[in-house]
Amino acid sequence: MKSKAPTLKDIAQQLGISISTVSRALRGMPEVNAETREAVLKLSKEVDYEPNMLATSLLKKAIQSDRRSGTQHGLFFFYCRQRNG
Repeated sequence: MKSKAPTLKDIAQQLGISISTVSRALRGMPEVNAETREAVLKLSKEVDYEPNMLATSLLKKAIQSDRRSGTQHGLFFFYCRQRNG
């Protein structure tokens, strides 16, 4: 039986940081501390983390839709659906 693929949440819990910080570190955002970024990158390699392409695609579509309509309702709805399962 195949084990569950690691998620941003798994990495965040193991390192004791937020999911947002893990996401920012993996994207190379400058506001993440260098030590934190290194820890995230190291652990993500150890657990063979791969981004969920479906989730990434859905988020990009929600952002594009919001930009076209001038609202943020779509992105807010997507965020709430993800948080509440």
